[in-house]
Parts: sequence; structure tokens; C-alpha cells
Amino acid sequence: MTSLRKLVLIALISMVSLCAHALDRQAFTFTRYNLQVTLDPAKQGFAVTGRVDARNTSDAPQKNLALQISSSLRWTAMRIGDKEVPWVQQPYTSDIDHTGEVSEAILNLPDAIAPGASVTVNFEYEGTITLNTGRLLRVDTPGQYAARTDWDQITDAFTAVRGLGYVVWYPVAMNAALLMDGTAVWERVAEWKQRHRNSVLEATFNVPAGKQLVTNADEGKQSGDTFTVTYQGLARVTPTFTVAPYQVIDRPGMTIYHLPEHTQIARDYVIAAEKVSSQITDFYGTQSHKLILVELPNQDVLPFDDGNSFYFMPMMRLDPNVEQMLMGHQLVHTILWSPRPWINEGLANLAQLLVREQQAGRDAALSYLNQFRETLNEAEKASLQQAPGKGDPLATSNDQVMFRSKSTYVWYMLQDMIGSKALSAAIHAYKPEQDTQPGYMQSLLEANTSPHQSLEQFFDDWVYRDKGLPDFKIVSVYPRATLAANMYIVTVTVENTGEMSSPVTVGVMSDRGERRERGVVSAHGKTIIRVSFPGSPTKAWVNDGSVPETDVTNNTYEITNLPPNPQP
Repeated sequence: MTSLRKLVLIALISMVSLCAHALDRQAFTFTRYNLQVTLDPAKQGFAVTGRVDARNTSDAPQKNLALQISSSLRWTAMRIGDKEVPWVQQPYTSDIDHTGEVSEAILNLPDAIAPGASVTVNFEYEGTITLNTGRLLRVDTPGQYAARTDWDQITDAFTAVRGLGYVVWYPVAMNAALLMDGTAVWERVAEWKQRHRNSVLEATFNVPAGKQLVTNADEGKQSGDTFTVTYQGLARVTPTFTVAPYQVIDRPGMTIYHLPEHTQIARDYVIAAEKVSSQITDFYGTQSHKLILVELPNQDVLPFDDGNSFYFMPMMRLDPNVEQMLMGHQLVHTILWSPRPWINEGLANLAQLLVREQQAGRDAALSYLNQFRETLNEAEKASLQQAPGKGDPLATSNDQVMFRSKSTYVWYMLQDMIGSKALSAAIHAYKPEQDTQPGYMQSLLEANTSPHQSLEQFFDDWVYRDKGLPDFKIVSVYPRATLAANMYIVTVTVENTGEMSSPVTVGVMSDRGERRERGVVSAHGKTIIRVSFPGSPTKAWVNDGSVPETDVTNNTYEITNLPPNPQP
């Protein structure tokens, strides 16, 4: 190695060390992107020429700026205006990308950027986007399951690529986040999205002949073999694109992009959506935009719900009831959106229960719901171990088990507590732009109860704080015969050994049927619930499955030594 090369290498290493030491990766907000994207499906190639407007949203002047892309891509040029700027490229371990690493460019800006001021950076980068499960394998995820989750890739037959959190195909900048640290990745991604809620991303793609580009952008226009899309704000969406020889089914309330061989399956989903549409819109409100289904070709991969109107999914034949439940969930995303995951996803999951209940009754809905009880129980244990005394409050959680499963239980319990009419009215009144305080939804729900019902204790225990899950058991059962023939009043004492108060349902059974009553049991407390019962009671139980609890093996009580009842 020549002396000159040694000096250059030492200078570059020193510059990286100096930049990394002083670098504030979250100092800049990227307010506007303009990207020219070239796809080379035959080589799995991806290249971008573009620019980004970066505003210093920190409290200090900034001399350095970081830009990160997937580690399968590499930076090739950096300019401020038409002038090259000093920059270095380094690998940076972070699971915001499916490879588990990003390529980070650190720019040494000509002048320090004052707080509130902006700089425009022109850049180029290129590489490939191939199937990569590196970050999941690093946390010991079995290979077949990892490939079901991180399925993003460019191929000649089919291309599907999601953005930040999966593949960093557009530049970002943030501190490292690792999957081994629980929900750190999704918390970091959520923070970045919120900071970029008003940012605009415009991208122009070349579209290979015979293929169709589909994106979840707000706007799009085609000119020849190029397609320009615009995302007006990045808080609500993960920019995603697919390229395939799609055929299209277009209906007033939905559009399906499907492969030619799956036309009939796509039609079945249209039928399912139209069958549940009136039930969903009556309860939630009218659609503000269409539902868009986009086929993924591999039937082994997991669907991707962008939380808005797009659903990327394998087009497989399902039981008609399951198709209707799925379409009910997705239709909710075309009606309302919330910046709070527990509301946005929880209300969509509630729709699945409402559809199932309409199909086969409450017990069928609860049977579906309780498939997720054990997973939620394990997630609660883990969150309380990681943050003793704090856990992972639902109101702020970015853990998918919490904001999908726990929130569904919470919404179903709320429906039981205040009734479907009041819950529906509150949902109709919800305005995301007004949801600036955690108590906004609570106030809407309370305002629609008649007479007024306070939900403060419930929200404090289930939404604003994480206290784990309750555990119910029947302490005693006392059946008392009444003067009426073959009638009993059964007094059931229920204990809750959990840390939060909870609504609870008690049932009494006999060969003549079942009667149920509801009540509330406080944390580490007991409550007495009386059930009037015709016939000779044989068994009492607590919790019909509408409340998640840690142990369901102690929820029944056999009634023996029944006192005699006056005979007619």
C-alpha cells in the first residue's frame, strides 16, 4: 500500500470516527423526497437517483447528516446542489431492514445547518433486493418461518417490496434498533413515522413491459412505461410496491389486483366483502376510500396489512365465513384510521368478532377470540419482566400482540359494558385529528352512554397502564331454594387475584339450560353475583371467554348438596 493510499485510508477512518462520535442521527427530518427508481427484475436490481430536503429539527446546529438504506444497496454519489460533498459509507447494524444492517452515508456538510434551516441533498445508490432473512435468523427464528415474514424481493416473475421496517429502499436516519430488544424496532419506526407525518415522498418507477405496478400511495399517474406516485405524509403508511402481470376486478367499494390463474378466488373475495359491507358500514360508518387487495404469489407467506386500505395477501381459497371475517376487518380500514395502533387495529379486529357473531352467535365469536389468549398471556408476562412495574401499556404499545390481540379483548369488553349502540356512536364520532390526548376515546365512549357511565377505572387498568391479566376463580357457590316451584337463587362468590379490576360474567347450568349475569370484580378482590335459576343447578362457571385471564383451569364449580325445593 502506497503512503498516499495509507494517508487517505487513515483520513477516512478518522472522519468516520469523528462523525460517529458527534453525529445526531435524528437531528434531521426529511420533509420531501424525489426519487427516480430503476428496476432490473432479471438481475433483482434496484437503482435510485434522487434528492431529499432535510430540515434540522434539533436544538443545535448540525455539521453532519446521516442517510441510511438497506445493506444490500450501496451509495455511489452525494452532492449539495451540483457540488460533491465529503462523505463516508459504513455498515450500521439495525433491524429496521430485513438484512439486519443498513448502509449509512455520513455527510460532512459545507456549512453547519442551523435549527429550523434545511439543506437539499442529491444522491445515487444501487444494488439488489433479494429474499433475505438475516435479522430473523439472528434471533433464532426457524428459516421457514423467517421466509414467511420477510418475503420482500425483486424477481423477474414477481416483485414485492415494503418500506421502513422491512426494506429501507428510501433514505432514512435513526439510531439502531434490534429485534432482540423486544419492541424496540417497531417503537423506533413508529417514532420516525410520526416525525415524518407531514413529509412527502414522490417516486417515479420504470414499469417492465407486460407488468403492472401497484403501490399504496395516495396519488399515482402513468406516462408510457413510467409511473409516478406520491405519498402525502408517512405516518399512516409503509410505502410498498409490487410489480406483476396483474388482472383487475374493480367494484364501487373495492379493487382486487390478482394473477390470471386466480380470477375465481378473487371473485369470491368480492362476494365476501359485499356480503358483510352493510353490517360493517352500519356499525363503523361509510367508506372514505376503496378497499384494495393485492395478490402475493407465494401462498406460504404472511399477508401484509398496511393499516389503511391496502391488503397484500396470497390469493388462496378460504372458508366463506373466514373470507367474510377477513373482509370485515379490511373494510374497517377504509372507514376510519387512528394514529393509535390499539384503536386502529383493535377496532378492525373487533369487526371480525362482530361478523363471526352474526354468522354463528356469541359463543362462536368467543371461540375465535380465545385462540389468542395464551399468546397474549405470554406477551404480558414478557412485558412485565422486561419493565417491572410498568409493562407495556396498551395506549402506547407498538407490540403487535398487544395492539392486535389485547385491544380486541378490550373493545369486546367495552361493547359488553356500554352496549353496541353507544360503542357504534362513539366510533362514528371519532376524528383522528382531534385525538391528541390519550383520554380522547374514553371521553367519546362516556359521552355516548345513557345514563352517563364512568370508564375511568377500566381505562386506567386496561389501557393507560399495563397490570398484566386478571385471574378469576370461584370461591364458593350457595344455591338457595325459593318459594316458587323448582326455582333457585344461586349466589356465586368470585375472586380476582390479578392486579386490575375487570368485568366478569358468571353462568349457572343445569339440564334445563343456562343463565348468565355480569358484574365487576376489583383487583385482589371478591364480588358476589346472584343468578336466578329455573331448574336444579349443577354447575357454576366464571368468565365466558370475553376477558383474557392467566388461568382458565379454575373457572368452574360443581354444585352438590342442593337444598330441596318446594314442589308444586
